Amino acid sequence: MLMKKTLLLSALLFSAAAANAADVTATYQASAWLKSANMCNFDAVAPANATDFYVGGTFDNGTASKTAEALYWSDTEIVAKDSYTGSIVKNVLLARADAQCAPVWTIAPDFAQCENNGVFATRLQSGSAVYAFNLRASNAASGKAFSFTDKAGKKVEISVAPQATATTTSCGLILCLSPNGVYRWHVAIEADNFTAEDASVAAPVTFTATSLVADSHDNVFLAGNYGGGYLDFGNGVKAPAAANTTITNGKAAGATSFVVKINHEGKATSVLTALAGAGAGAKETQQVLAAEGSQLALTEYVDAAAGKSIRYFRLDGTLELVADPTEYSIATTGTVQLSSAAFHSGELLINGNSNQALTQDDEKIFTPAAAAKLEGITIRASFTPGAPSTCYATGVNIGQTNYSWVSDGKLLTYGYCMTGSKVNLNVFDYATAERLQTIDLAVAGTTKSAFFNENNNTLYGTSYARSASFPGTDVKYTATAFNGILGAWNVAGLSGAINSVADDTVVADAPVEYFNLQGMRVVNPSKGSLVIRRQGTKVAKVIF
Repeated sequence: MLMKKTLLLSALLFSAAAANAADVTATYQASAWLKSANMCNFDAVAPANATDFYVGGTFDNGTASKTAEALYWSDTEIVAKDSYTGSIVKNVLLARADAQCAPVWTIAPDFAQCENNGVFATRLQSGSAVYAFNLRASNAASGKAFSFTDKAGKKVEISVAPQATATTTSCGLILCLSPNGVYRWHVAIEADNFTAEDASVAAPVTFTATSLVADSHDNVFLAGNYGGGYLDFGNGVKAPAAANTTITNGKAAGATSFVVKINHEGKATSVLTALAGAGAGAKETQQVLAAEGSQLALTEYVDAAAGKSIRYFRLDGTLELVADPTEYSIATTGTVQLSSAAFHSGELLINGNSNQALTQDDEKIFTPAAAAKLEGITIRASFTPGAPSTCYATGVNIGQTNYSWVSDGKLLTYGYCMTGSKVNLNVFDYATAERLQTIDLAVAGTTKSAFFNENNNTLYGTSYARSASFPGTDVKYTATAFNGILGAWNVAGLSGAINSVADDTVVADAPVEYFNLQGMRVVNPSKGSLVIRRQGTKVAKVIF
């Protein structure tokens, strides 16, 4: 019998009985900070390969003279220009970092006007990085929106059609870079005035991108909302004038949701709008996407005249609804903030917070620990009609969950608690939703994004604060300004982690099963994908 050496998993994600077998630990590995004269933030992180990851950030030098100034990534000085005088709009930093949070390459555009919370990142199967931005283009003849030099030395300048109906134009950008930081393609999302179609419609001054994901075929999906006029994604794909808004003095009130699909060549192919049916005068919508293989799901929070609710839907690769969306609604009377979503075992994990009770199918699934205080939550949302969802709550005041994953029968969440300004890792029993542990990660601030790399069992998370502490590091942050914080922690105590090398003696007649890294069964893995292979009692990570 053929013997081979392979990395083994001592267990997979399938046994909830193992949830209490051992405590989870999070050991500090590395950290970095992003600093300018006024405010910086690591907004987004996404895996690049087995150890490296992509980073997107924003910064504001906060000075009247917008000449080139120093931007620091820990002790590394990056010369960058803040190209806007307003306090809300900021410039952008794009980068690839190594496992120790040190920059491998960085790109600081010489012109970008990015809104707060305006950078999103995802990774294609090819290894390329895709970023999305909320931008504000000036009402100048050039319509200049984004300008940078890639790592091959190519100058890239991106413009949008300037609008006469607004002093500035909200717009969006989707940008693809190779693993080496070389420009591949972009999609500019323009606020088109469509004068010939409807001269009375104002530019969509409320355009906001909120979530970005990629599927196993390198299609990219961007979700967000807009109010007022039309959106033009290029390639003949346009979103109609927002139905849920009213225009007063050229300003839009209310918001309509959208999801746009961009193919692997960087061409828009379809767009879906007003999915939640919020109704006229909707005050607010928020969207987060989840992708797994070719599966796609959209979650929205809607504040409308008919009431407030979280709704979630399954979509196919052409942005068509898979099932009746009215079945999947969670009611609330309060405020909900969504941060991310992910598939697990045919269900949907929705991360965010809420300050009021959540009810589904007349069953209360969440009540905040303190009245009217935002509490971090993860909703395990069921796609089975009549089966209420499960809520995992952190039990803290003024908090939010930004990211969650499942391993060894446990749900782990990354988020913050404003009380004490703490960044926490919470551990739950996945089957019962009982909170087992709260681990203080010894970093102050408000969290933004995170991901868990199963190749090195490391959690990478971002936050920002005026003052911060990094365990084991002498940090030279600026106490009077907001600093972006990037941390790495090795997570142990999960039997699903790679922890041994042993002889893999395969039982020849045992069936072979494949699972993705989240523990979901995969019937037909994509060629070149990293999957978990189980045959009999032997389990290994393999490249299919």
